Amino acid sequence: MVCGGALCPAPDPTRTFFAPGPRPSCPGAPTANPQHRLDVHGAPPVLVANALHDPATGYPWAVSVARQLGRSGVLLTYEGHGHGSVTNGPCMENTVDSYLTGLTVPPRHTHCPAVPS
Repeated sequence: MVCGGALCPAPDPTRTFFAPGPRPSCPGAPTANPQHRLDVHGAPPVLVANALHDPATGYPWAVSVARQLGRSGVLLTYEGHGHGSVTNGPCMENTVDSYLTGLTVPPRHTHCPAVPS
């Protein structure tokens, strides 16, 4: 993400909605975890799985990570809602299982249909 021509700070995991403790009062507040470009030259295939409508980790973040991973990154998109979508239906489950057991990644731009809840 870009803020005013510069990289925005990455979220501080100790100051999230889910973590106890104080939270920054405004976006862009100083953080000990500044955002930076990924450096993954020569990395094995990396599967990035995210839902289109994830309330915790927005889809644009997943797109950005997959792009920064270059040839190594493959984005798997769940076309539904929720966080932690890797167990939402056979398409997601089988694709993630294939990656975890054999580093098999799906074709680029693979989308899995939303599963009714």
